[in-house]
Amino acid sequence: MEFTITHTFAAPGTYFATAYVESHTEGDTAATARRLPNLAAARVVVH
Repeated sequence: MEFTITHTFAAPGTYFATAYVESHTEGDTAATARRLPNLAAARVVVH
């Protein structure tokens, strides 16, 4: 599975973009058990 999103910042500054995703060890996207969470963050500086 792949997901892409584009965002435009309206003003200069420092922003912190975050994404919370979950995956399954066997690739079962409908499963509710044995999911592996992942939280990622990126600092974005807009000049």
